[in-house]
Amino acid sequence: RMKGGKLIREAVHAGSWYEGGKAKLTATIDKFMGQAKDSAKDKGLLKGIIVPHAGYRFCLKTSAWSFINIDPAKYSRVVVLGPSHHEYLVGGALSECSVIETPLGDLQVDTEQVEALSSKSKHMRIMPKEVDEAEHSIEMQFPLIKYMFKDKDIKVLH
Repeated sequence: RMKGGKLIREAVHAGSWYEGGKAKLTATIDKFMGQAKDSAKDKGLLKGIIVPHAGYRFCLKTSAWSFINIDPAKYSRVVVLGPSHHEYLVGGALSECSVIETPLGDLQVDTEQVEALSSKSKHMRIMPKEVDEAEHSIEMQFPLIKYMFKDKDIKVLH
């Protein structure tokens, strides 16, 4: 689907792998972030977090313990790496979409970096929208990124 001339990566797993409505999803994330808050001892500049990618009912508690440690003021870009469950890859794949839809609002893809990486690296290729949307592992992270960064101008590379 296109929106404003931009190709949208739709939140196809919303409503099944995690809550599809903004209010319910926010309440669910609030609950688990509240339980993890005590773990946030140092919000230093993280180089990365490793989180599970199952449905939220199985993994949100664990993911919250990592995401709560992010200080949104310290970042302008988030890189999301995940396994491919549906397509064999040699190297990596980058989204052809320029917007990522979540029930909490859209995220902008760092299209300049996608172009730079895909044109300069023989190990990266552009992933068709259908392959991108079929992959749940990365989509599980997008609502949490939007939740943490709210309306901050953050670019996502995936």
